[in-house]
Amino acid sequence: MTIQLKIRIVLIVLFLSGSVHAQDLIVTKKNDSIRCHIIKMEKGVIYYSYLKNGKLRNAKISKEETTSYQESYFKEKEKPKQHLPSGTPSPWRIVFKGGYSWMTARVNGHITSYLSDYAKDFKHGFHMGTEADYFFNDHIGLGGKFTFYKNRNEADIAGYGRLRDNATCFYLAPTFITRFRDRSDRNTILIDASIGYFSYRDNGSAGWQSGILEGKTCGFQMGLGYERRVSESFSIGGEFSFLLASKRWLKYKSGGSSSMIRLDERENLSRIDISLFVAFRPGRKR
Repeated sequence: MTIQLKIRIVLIVLFLSGSVHAQDLIVTKKNDSIRCHIIKMEKGVIYYSYLKNGKLRNAKISKEETTSYQESYFKEKEKPKQHLPSGTPSPWRIVFKGGYSWMTARVNGHITSYLSDYAKDFKHGFHMGTEADYFFNDHIGLGGKFTFYKNRNEADIAGYGRLRDNATCFYLAPTFITRFRDRSDRNTILIDASIGYFSYRDNGSAGWQSGILEGKTCGFQMGLGYERRVSESFSIGGEFSFLLASKRWLKYKSGGSSSMIRLDERENLSRIDISLFVAFRPGRKR
């Protein structure tokens, strides 16, 4: 018996021994046939795994995207049970983010060029924040976010002396979030909207005079983000968002006394944020 014949016999035996197991079939509305192993079906989503280029991959598909699915459709070798994931991804998402922030308020055109330059520099700042979301299904979730903003500037201005501003803002709000993930669950587009509490505090001085301006109002924020899954529980991404807020009344504190100031026009506190973030999905849902 030649070596080539022995190899053929071994391959045939291996094929026949593997045929006692079964693989499943999913047919999509695009008329694609997916040869796979269906792990579980939950809340309108089919979780499955398949082999590609000799590697085991996990994916999912909405039942609305399929025309039919059948278990044990193919009589072929099934992958080892120990390679099956221990559960579906956790519905929780914990985020830590930070980045650049820019205040959108226009600079008064009637002030001197020195004050105008000072105000423009003051508009640039940074932010840091955290967020926790819970997804009820594959697309819709609710959560909450907290963001800290910082803007500051200091300069000597002719006629005014030393100007200094050190502004701190906080935004705390419940969040509505929706996401769109690809079949591999590696790339996700996120859209969120929130309405919540926004506070403003500027500790400033002009020459020998100093004081604190404070304001509290309601803010509205919307964001568009992209998230890339690195592992089963860790992702990285970026987000672009804008926050709308304004105020009419300010509290001015100086020398142990305070008073309320009514502005002739509402002061614009809106800002645009560009963020980088890391996201965690703690544990897995069994």
